[in-house]
Amino acid sequence: MKIIVTGAGGFIAQNILKHLSYLKNIKIKAFLKKKTNVYKSKNINYKIKKIENIKKKDLQGYQAIFHYASTGARNFYKNKSFFNEFKNTYETNVIHTLNLFELASQVGIKRLVVPGSCFEYGLSAKKNKKLSIKSNLLPKGYYSMSKASLYFHLRNFYKKNKKLNIIYLRYFQVFGEGEKLPRLWAQLKYNAKNNKNFVVENGSLVRDFVDVDLVSSKTIKIFKNNKRGFVLKNIGSGKGVSVSKFSKFWWKKFGGKKKLIIKNYKTPHISYLVSKN
Repeated sequence: MKIIVTGAGGFIAQNILKHLSYLKNIKIKAFLKKKTNVYKSKNINYKIKKIENIKKKDLQGYQAIFHYASTGARNFYKNKSFFNEFKNTYETNVIHTLNLFELASQVGIKRLVVPGSCFEYGLSAKKNKKLSIKSNLLPKGYYSMSKASLYFHLRNFYKKNKKLNIIYLRYFQVFGEGEKLPRLWAQLKYNAKNNKNFVVENGSLVRDFVDVDLVSSKTIKIFKNNKRGFVLKNIGSGKGVSVSKFSKFWWKKFGGKKKLIIKNYKTPHISYLVSKN
């Protein structure tokens, strides 16, 4: 099978690529936005090209796309230049993505794997209320709005072509090897290993933390087992853990000797995000 992977330099995409490369008779073309250090395998061919520049000829002969190209996730509540950030996020996550999928359908690609986000549930998330795929989407912030918008567009895209197989996966709080600074797990590891103090700003937030290796293996399993229709799933552990408890566990695991300081600053972030499995 021949597979396209976009956003191939990203944290989750790199782990997905590793798991895909283990499969037999797989050939992968992986698109990068820019040159970066990547996982290498003899069945992965990397190309530097933004998704808006991908043409039909780049897609011909392939059977599936794992679409991990996106933007706006890091600072989606900060709005010093709100309009520009919103515009860039929506163009990449919705417009360029839909254009890519239209090209893919024109060359006969029928299988699409698309990562969503638990933040699409937004204001539906309440204390001790786990989120199912039937929960309302009430996104807060332009990144999660763009993801929710893409989801609804994909439902319509599928209605127009029922021969497609679209797998839409809402990932919860993914962490693990390959994660980059300044994300929480990576920052905990860096500060602990470098004998530095670390301040956790929002210790009371509760998240459904799920290891990227498990996320990747689940994604591949769902892809292998669901070859028809529109498939929607949450990818989480189903367990809520406070940021404080998570940080203390990994600080000890990483052998942190300096101070781990837990704060509970006022934050616009959703306080409780846990999947109902």
